[in-house]
Amino acid sequence: MQRAQCLESAQETIFVDSTASCDTTSSTVTVLLAATKGGAVPIAVLIHSSQTKEGYALAFHLLSHCYPTCFGNNQVQFFKA
Repeated sequence: MQRAQCLESAQETIFVDSTASCDTTSSTVTVLLAATKGGAVPIAVLIHSSQTKEGYALAFHLLSHCYPTCFGNNQVQFFKA
């Protein structure tokens, strides 16, 4: 995924897809995908506790802290809701 994070297409459109209740703890798995000529390429996978605004905010905050330039070497901007 680190190689995909440097792609030029990672600067453009990012698709976000979440699946809930993946295990006994009812975690949510959120996949961030960049569109390329070869298809969708994963940029990041986030596992968080719930599909609430707070759950997503915490997951994206952690992404911006751990991988600050994961969108085509652009700085992740974190917006408080």
